[in-house]
Amino acid sequence: CPDSVTKTQAAFIDFVHTEFGLSSKCVPVGMSCGGLQAIYLAAKHPEKVSCMFIDAPLINFLCYPFGFGTVERADKPIVDEFIRARGVDEIGILSFREHPLDYIPKLASHKIPVFMVIGGSDVIVPYAEHGKHLQDAYEKVGATIETHIVPGRGHHPHGLADVTPIIEFIEKYSD
Repeated sequence: CPDSVTKTQAAFIDFVHTEFGLSSKCVPVGMSCGGLQAIYLAAKHPEKVSCMFIDAPLINFLCYPFGFGTVERADKPIVDEFIRARGVDEIGILSFREHPLDYIPKLASHKIPVFMVIGGSDVIVPYAEHGKHLQDAYEKVGATIETHIVPGRGHHPHGLADVTPIIEFIEKYSD
């Protein structure tokens, strides 16, 4: 995520704090590609984030959309869109250092609490190639992460049947 995007997000958080008296910190909610946006924001502007809720977060571009892993390569229009947006192709992705994966150490060092939902049968963004990296990094530094793997669920639908644990987590860790 370009710095201009996360700077705009941080400025918006400041705006709603100043103009409307809301908290100076937010709770990013990101599902799939939205999960990567939440990770970028929290890693680049940790002072603006109290906790996060992410669901099936896309963390490793090698696996998706490029298919270097257990998942098949995404359809051509998706890969082409990624190449246009990021300016990196199949060869360049191997040395690309702007994956959400690359921001996990920084995110974990700030110990921003994370509530993560994963589909146990997700074949688009499988836990082992995405969410597990975040889980492992958080456990290594003793940061708070609550992971819910939903048996039999694929990439969709997002969320939990009973959202109470999500709400309680956000209430507990939001400023």
